[in-house]
Parts: sequence; structure tokens; C-alpha cells
Amino acid sequence: MSSPPSRDENLKPRESKITEFKYFLQLPAEIQMAIFVEALRKPQVHFARASPLILWEDELLWEDQDHNYHWSLTLRPISGNKKDTSGYRLLQELRTVCASAAAAVRTATIKEERIPFASLSNQIDSSTDLVCLNFAPGNCDYGYWHPEDQLDDEKFHHPDLLPKFAGIRKIAVLYCKSYKSCHDLYESVFRCLDLDREHRDWKICPRELLGFLNCFSDLACVYIILRPNNTKIARNQATAYAERFYAMSAREREEKDLETYYDAEQPYIEVRKDVMKGMVINLADDALEILDETRKDMVRKHLSEEDPDLKFTMNLDKRRQIKWKLLLQAGLKNV
Repeated sequence: MSSPPSRDENLKPRESKITEFKYFLQLPAEIQMAIFVEALRKPQVHFARASPLILWEDELLWEDQDHNYHWSLTLRPISGNKKDTSGYRLLQELRTVCASAAAAVRTATIKEERIPFASLSNQIDSSTDLVCLNFAPGNCDYGYWHPEDQLDDEKFHHPDLLPKFAGIRKIAVLYCKSYKSCHDLYESVFRCLDLDREHRDWKICPRELLGFLNCFSDLACVYIILRPNNTKIARNQATAYAERFYAMSAREREEKDLETYYDAEQPYIEVRKDVMKGMVINLADDALEILDETRKDMVRKHLSEEDPDLKFTMNLDKRRQIKWKLLLQAGLKNV
């Protein structure tokens, strides 16, 4: 006897008209809430725009270019609800529908944390949900993240971000073909100072990524999210992998510890070599190597090989338990 279709398999688009169920509010509250809980696809992905923030050491004018300063990050929502597919946007809309919907949202955010925005109510479930930081490539105001790479007059202010990121356990960064190489000293967010390194085509320097990840005191999982570019080859690659991924049953994916996350519109599926089995996904090999090299550096004794006083935020046991994974943005049209 065949097993019933999983929630993932039901994501495939169907040619059917939407019918209004006029008697929904007459159902018992428990049934209403159960329906809304099913509508909230979990775990969710939430996006934040990360921009450089200059922290001046005194009251001198901004025009004084010779003055030393520190820099940090400021996090903002992706502008406009239509552009932002973050899971929390769905939660915000759903909680206003009715009392049962609001109760379902509370259930979906049992371990409640906030994305560190200043002006938005954005509860998430920090035990399961993923926060993806959307940096602004081409903005040369980003300095260097790793303490060994920072310039004397342009230091990254690590303590400023520790309280902002407290409680966030799962963090992701985007990886796109349009991003510049990490050896581009003007437009890369995680740029590499060592121009002799072999990773010239990588978009992220693992050493710089390590410096950024040291801002998280509760880090449990690190992800890179691949966004296929809008070419036929990239779309076909993503489609082929998504078809292989969903060809496995939900139980099989669970046994293999293959993860899926959801924003308000589409799934993000885990990419692994044992699933690819010879398949080609543009940039996937590079991203997996970046994750592996960063993971190796994360379990060193000291953050800096030259200065033992530069320490990791988390102890070694916690750093060894961090999971490193690659996700593919697999829109419904690709499934």
C-alpha cells in the first residue's frame, strides 16, 4: 500500500480553482487552529538586509577622512512586503485573520526570538528557523571581518553585534553567480587579502566568513543558500536536483537528515554530494568547499594563529557541534 503524499509533495502546482469555504469559522476552534498550523510551513527562512554601519570614536565631522573609526552592521527588513518573502511576513499577516490563526502563530513561535530590527514586530522560532542575511555586494564600506585582516584605522567592532545576534542559532548567507570574486577588493563582502590563494573564483573567503560567524554566541548551524541565476542551464540544473530530492519519500529524507526550509512562497532544499551523485549544480562544489574550509578553521584552538589573545566567542565543544549545510532555492516552478 502506497504511503500518503508528504507535505513537500503536495507543493507541486495543480490546475485547480480556489474555492471559498464559507463555513470555516463555524468549525470547532481546535480544528481551525490545526488547519492554520498545517498552513504554516516549518521550519521557516527569514531575510534581513545587512548594511555597514560606521561607528565614530568621537564627535569629529564625517568629512575628517583621516580619523580612525570602527564599523559594524545594521539590520533592516527587506523593503516592501511584496519583495520580502520572509516567513515572518506570513506570520504577521496570518495572526490578524482570526483568534485561531493567532493561536497557530503563537504555536509556531514557541521558542520566540526577534530578528534584531529596530522597527518591526518579527517573532521567529529560534529553535528551528533560519535567518538569512542579505548583504549588499558592491558596497565598499564593508571592512574586513577577521581580526588578523583588519586595518589599524578601520576595525570591525565585534562586541557591537554580540547582543544583536544573541539567541539566533541558524544563520545563512547568499551565494550567487553575480557576486564578485572574493579577490575583488572593492566589491566583495567577504574579500580575501591573500591574493595568492587558489580560491580566486570563490565568492566568499572562508577566513573572512569565520570572522563574521564569531559574532554569534549561540550558533548551531551555518548555511550557504544558492540562488540559481536566470539562465536555462541553471534552471535545468536546479529542476533536476529538486526532482531527485522530492523523488525520495519524506521518511527517506528524514533518515538521511536532509533538511528543507520554507519562506512565504517557496522551499529551500539541502544539497549534498551523496544526493547529487554526479549531477552538476553551478557553484555548488565551490560553496561546499567554502563551508568545509570554514568548518576546519572553526575548530582550531585560537581564532588567530599569530595572536592567542584573539579568542572565539564559543568554546571548542560548541564549535565542534556546529552543522554546515548548503541549501538550494528551489521555487515551485522548479519542482
